[in-house]
This record gives sequence, C-alpha cells and structure tokens, in this order.
Amino acid sequence: MTLPALLLAAATLAGALPGLRPGSGPEPGPGSELRGDAGPVPLPGCPLANPEAFGALPSYPPCFEATLTANATGRPPLSFTWSLPGGQVLQGNPVVLDTGLLPTGFNEVVLRVANDAGEALYPVSVVVEDLAFEAAPDLVVTGGTTVATSANTRGATEWRWSWGDGTVTPWTAGCAGYQPSHTYAAPGEYTVTVEARSCRGGPIAMSGTLVLGSGPALGIERFAVVCPTAPFCRFAAGEVVPFEVSVAGGPEAYLYDWNGDGIDDEVASGVVSSHVYPSAGYFTPRLTVLAGSVLDQAALEVPVEIVAGTGLLFSEDFEGGDLGDWRLP
Repeated sequence: MTLPALLLAAATLAGALPGLRPGSGPEPGPGSELRGDAGPVPLPGCPLANPEAFGALPSYPPCFEATLTANATGRPPLSFTWSLPGGQVLQGNPVVLDTGLLPTGFNEVVLRVANDAGEALYPVSVVVEDLAFEAAPDLVVTGGTTVATSANTRGATEWRWSWGDGTVTPWTAGCAGYQPSHTYAAPGEYTVTVEARSCRGGPIAMSGTLVLGSGPALGIERFAVVCPTAPFCRFAAGEVVPFEVSVAGGPEAYLYDWNGDGIDDEVASGVVSSHVYPSAGYFTPRLTVLAGSVLDQAALEVPVEIVAGTGLLFSEDFEGGDLGDWRLP
C-alpha cells in the first residue's frame, strides 16, 4: 500500500541477557500514521555474539533467545506480525525469537504492523553463525600458575575444557564456559583442549600448549610514555617519543601497535624504547608480548598528543632561560 498514512515501525533485535530489557516504545498516538526507523542492536557482555560478522550485522549462535521489539505510533489497535524465512509467524510485541528456527547464515525477518488505515512492512536482519573456531584459544597467564582463557569460537553455546593436568571443566554455557580461568598446582608444560558445541552439532575441538615456567610469569610490568607531565604528554611530529618498557617472564617477541588501531606496526625480539610519529594526532599505543602460547598486553591509559607547527613550545612552568630550555613543537 502506498498511502502516506502508513509509514514505518521501529524494530530492534536484542539478546535476552541479564540486565538487558526490551524497549517499551511510545504509546500509540491518536493519528493513523506509523513512524520510526529500525536496526539491530549488538549484544553486551562477553562475545557470545559477534557484531562485526557479516559486515555491520550482529550475529548470534543458534538456539539463542533474542527479543524482537517494535516501537510504533499510530491509531490503535495495532497488530504486529513477524514472518520468518521458513514460513513460521510470530505474533505480538515484543516477541522472543529462538534463532534455532532460522537457517545458518543471513536471514531477513519481515515485520508487518497494521491498523485500520493499512499496513507497513520492514525487514529486520539477523545472522545465525555456523560452528567454528575463529582463532586458536587464548591462554594468558594472569599470575603465578593461573591462566585466563578465551575459546575464540562462533556459533557455540557450550564449552568443555581439558586442562592437561587431569582436570576437566564440564560442559558450561555462557561467559563462564567461553572464558574460564584455571589454576595449576605446579609449573610445567600442559596441553589444553577446548571443545565447543551448539544445539545443531559438534563438538569441535582445538588444543594448545601452555608452558608455565618456574621463574616469573610472563607479564608487562610497565609500558608508559616518558615526559615531565606524564601521563599527559605532547610531542612534535617527527620528534623522538621515549617510552619506558619493563617486562617479566622472558618474552620471545614484542609487538608494538604504535597507533593504537589494532594493527601491529613493529615486531621485535627485545624492548623498543622510542618511536617517531610523522604526523599530528592523538595516539594510544599498545604493547603485546608473547612466549609460546602465552601473551600479555598493555596500552597507555592516556593518548599521546602529537602536534604540528613551527612555533616554540614551552612547558607550563617555563619562566625564562636560554635557548637550551626551549624546544620546537
């Protein structure tokens, strides 16, 4: 129907996680129009759903309860119908969608809102993940012989961990299964295996080797920029920016993301204590250290400011002196 009396209902897709509630939306007004816009809402919490998968669309594992909510204005009564790709129909507002009803991959749920003036249709996109590992499991020593983990899977709803010391964590759902921690009784070399499954299949498994030395655990003790006003530091483009780096545990590799954009700009076998930024901006560098399958990361809490220009730059407490007290920005 093309009548302007019916426009669009606002539809959102959200996960039914603790602390997340569907929006109630405005009460229907006295007019006959339906107004709004729509878009999926990424899940909060640990990454049991991946908002970056399939472009900008959030993705969900199968058999996951998502809440569909329409916020509409229009002359009552309003009816809400959600049509699924397989022909199933959900009635009401809000409704709970079991993603197990949808096939793996991209899906389009069509919302129909109607009153006596006509109807409006709007597609709501949702991606149901296949069961797979996106990367090897993360094994991070957090202190002594305690290890924090992340399964790095998609499309899974339960995980089981075998720690290589004779102990096994049973099948566990939620963040406790996806990102558990474990404490070993003694240093040594352990093979850690994580299994993942969903309501549609599995399990799939992947293993990694964890080496716990008798010496200090791998860890970044300090990663900071050096200046008189630290942590608030300003340097000129092209100027050498000094850093203080202290790491325990004998890392095998140092990865420096100087720009803080998630891309490692420099890989070294030892400490790199300075960097030159060629252009102005604000940068939050990040350091990653690796030893076997163990890693640790640290980033500056306050960005480094890099300025351009040819004027003279003084510290806030500068009261005079010779040119030795001056520097170019």
